[in-house]
Amino acid sequence: THTHLDHSPAIAPLAKATGAQIVGMPPADDLFQDNTFKPDWAMQHDDVIIADDFHLRAIHTPGHVSNHLCFLLEEEGVLLAGDHIMNGSTVVIVPPSGDMQAY
Repeated sequence: THTHLDHSPAIAPLAKATGAQIVGMPPADDLFQDNTFKPDWAMQHDDVIIADDFHLRAIHTPGHVSNHLCFLLEEEGVLLAGDHIMNGSTVVIVPPSGDMQAY
């Protein structure tokens, strides 16, 4: 969903082990991002991953970080919210990439 250091560093070895394509928005230019993250598909708002059984729509949701994406599983009406919505906790918003007004 985004390139904070507690999320994306494991994606390259996972993609290598599974053959999966890496998708997401490139990292923001600040000290809190995983600058090694290199997506195969640099997704934008409203891009759709089309699979045999589902469609997964990217929804750009800046605030927590400028490159945060949520994903809508369209057939089920289920939102994969990443760190945009937290149950029982607050989301850390650290400028410059984190922006409460964008949230």
